[in-house]
Amino acid sequence: MAYNFHPFGMLMPGRYTSDTNSRCLLVSRSTWTTTMVDSCYPAVQLTGTATTLGVATYNSPGGGTFAVAAPSATDAVVLNQTIASGIDNILTFDVMDIKEGDEEGVLVTVLETIDNVPYVIGGGRLRQGKDQRISFRSTGNNIQVVLNGPYSNLILAQICTRYARSTAQTYLVEVCDESKDRYRFGFNGQEKDNELKGIGNSLDFAFRTYDSRLGRFLSQDPLFRSYPWNSSYAFAENDVIRSIDLEGLERLIMTDISNGNRTAKLTIKKDIEILDSPELPKEYKEINTKQVRKNFEFGNTTLYVKNLPVNGSAVEFIKKRKWRKGEGYALTVLYDVSVNVIDKSQHKFSPTGDRGRVSTVSLGRPFKTKGNLNIIMAAEGEADANNLNLRVRINPVFGGGMSAEDVVTHEVGIHNMAQVKHKPDANGNAIYPEYRTLETNIPGEVRPIDDDTKKIINANLKENRLDVDTNEKMVDSK
Repeated sequence: MAYNFHPFGMLMPGRYTSDTNSRCLLVSRSTWTTTMVDSCYPAVQLTGTATTLGVATYNSPGGGTFAVAAPSATDAVVLNQTIASGIDNILTFDVMDIKEGDEEGVLVTVLETIDNVPYVIGGGRLRQGKDQRISFRSTGNNIQVVLNGPYSNLILAQICTRYARSTAQTYLVEVCDESKDRYRFGFNGQEKDNELKGIGNSLDFAFRTYDSRLGRFLSQDPLFRSYPWNSSYAFAENDVIRSIDLEGLERLIMTDISNGNRTAKLTIKKDIEILDSPELPKEYKEINTKQVRKNFEFGNTTLYVKNLPVNGSAVEFIKKRKWRKGEGYALTVLYDVSVNVIDKSQHKFSPTGDRGRVSTVSLGRPFKTKGNLNIIMAAEGEADANNLNLRVRINPVFGGGMSAEDVVTHEVGIHNMAQVKHKPDANGNAIYPEYRTLETNIPGEVRPIDDDTKKIINANLKENRLDVDTNEKMVDSK
C-alpha cells in the first residue's frame, strides 16, 4: 500500500492505494456440549440389607441381579440402599410374573428418612415386562425401596445414576476480513479510525484525536499550561515540513539522519539547580560545579544498539562484534550536565521550556535510614508527583564521608535520572555496591558505568523524552 499526504496529513485524492482484497482464514473454535449420562451397576453390588414383611422372600439368582417374591398384598420386601445424593437415581426392574387379579401392577415406593420421619421421594407401578424404571432424587445417601406384593418373581436388574457430562467440541470457522482499507496506520505513523470519518481522516494520537482534513486536534493539548505561546489545538506547532507530533504531547523534531555508517550520537542533558538558603551547608553553597560535570563525563561511552532509540520503547543493546558484522548502530553517548546554585526565591517548580530536565537540590529535614537508626543518609533523591521536576533532599545532620559533588552525582544520577532504588539488606538498610558506579557511596568512585547509562536511556525513552535533531539525538533526562 502507498499513501500521499497533504502537509497536515489529509490524503491526496487519487494518490493512494491500499490492499482491499478480502482475506479469509480458517480458525478453530470450541464449544461445550452437555449431555446426560447414565452410570449403571449390578443391583447386587449396591444393595445394602433387605427385610421382609409377611412371607415374602428374596435371593440373588446370579448375573448381578436381585430377585424377590411376595405372594399376597400384605407381603413386601424392603431394600435398604446406599445411593448418590443430589442427582437422579434410576432403579431398573424386570417383572417376570404378576399374580392374577393384580391389574394395577407392583407398587414400588422409595422412602427417605429425614429427622426420623419417612418421606416418599419416588415410586410407581410396575407392569409385567422387562426394563421398567423408577426414578428419584434424594438429599441424603440412604433410602428404602418397598416392593409390595402380590408377585411371584420380580427382579431388580441394576441401579443407575444419571449426571450431566460436559465435553468440548472443536470445529473450524472461516473468518473473512472485508475492510476497504486493511493497513492499520496512517499519517505520522498513528492508528487510523476509518469508521469515524472515512479512510485516513481521523487519527488516534493516544492522548488526542486528530482530524487530518482540518490539520487540528479536536481537544486541548494536555500540556497546554506549560506552553502558553502555542495554540492548544495546533499540530506539531504548525511546523509540519520538518516535524511530527509526539502522540499529541511535546514536539519531536526529526530531520535528515544518515544510516550509511550505522552511527549516531546521543546526548543526555541534565540541569541541576541547588536552591541556596541560609541553612544550606557551606559545601553545597560552594560546590565545585565543574567536578560534578566531570563526574558524569566519566560515563561518556559508545554503546551498540540493534535499532536507533525511539520514544516509548526500550533500546535493545547488542555486542560490538555484532555491529562489526553489520548489525545495528554504534551510539556515541555524551553527558551534558550543568550545575547552578540559585536563590531559593527565584526557583519556579515548573517544567516549562526545559521539559522537566531540571533536578532540584534543596535542604531537607533530618532523617535516618528506615532499617538501622544509627546510619545517617547524606541525601535522598525522589521524583515529584507530577513526574516533571525531580528533587534531591540534603540531610542537614549528615556527618561526612562523601563530598557534596559525590552526593549530588549519586542522588541525581542513580535516583532521578535512572529511577533506580537501592535494594535493602535483611535489616532494611540500603545496599551500596563496592565498585565504581552511580549507585555506590565510595568517595571518588561515584561515576556512571555503561549499565547506569543504559538504565538512564531506557528510563527516559519510557517517558517519551527523546528529541531528534539533524545529526544529534538528545534524551531529556527526567
